[in-house]
Amino acid sequence: GINAEYGGGEADINHLRSLDPDMYRSILSLRGYSDDTIADLCLYFIVSDNIFGETKTIELKPNGAAVQVTRSNLIEYIHLMADYRLNRQIRVPFRNFAEGFYSVVPPEWLKMFSYSEFQNLLSGSESAINIADLKDNTVYQGNYSAQHPTILMFWDIVDSMSPEQHRKLLAFVTSTDRTPLLGFKSLLPLFAIHSAGAEDRLPTASTCMNLLKLPEFSDRETMEKRLKYVIESGAGFELS
Repeated sequence: GINAEYGGGEADINHLRSLDPDMYRSILSLRGYSDDTIADLCLYFIVSDNIFGETKTIELKPNGAAVQVTRSNLIEYIHLMADYRLNRQIRVPFRNFAEGFYSVVPPEWLKMFSYSEFQNLLSGSESAINIADLKDNTVYQGNYSAQHPTILMFWDIVDSMSPEQHRKLLAFVTSTDRTPLLGFKSLLPLFAIHSAGAEDRLPTASTCMNLLKLPEFSDRETMEKRLKYVIESGAGFELS
């Protein structure tokens, strides 16, 4: 597999769970189907893939288009589907990425980390967001300061949010719902809140600058309603 080719372990179906959870659940669910149901699905050892805008049929094994999936070869089909998704489908782009990446980071350094540790190193921690740490490492712009009434109201609302809403707020402003591995003091640029004029506007964000543009709300209910609306919408600067 690709991982083995570049100094890692063999990528197998267990890695599919994190890469493509929907596909992982879908193909494993086949094991619970009856023989008749599997036959009715008319599955063959092929997969359709979009390559540069053109849909192509790829055989998972030699003459796969002529081999129907049955109970007896189902496990082989599941593993070949996972191998295609994890290895064959991304082999060329991954090879190009790996050559560039390993020109900067020696492969032996990566062997010090497990998959989950390396993911945390790159993307941050999946642990609950420490709002006190975020607050301590937030900078204010425009008319705002840590003691501005709108800012005090903002943090009071954030404190009342659920952990899931905390993640959505962080993703709305920074484009990721993960906490930096070394805490928010290592977020570059730092989380920032800028005064964005009259309160008849919605809050917006500039994710490239980790910047929340927060109108100067004077009413807590209005701020809470609009803030939760935008973080639930999954949008950012396009709400401007």
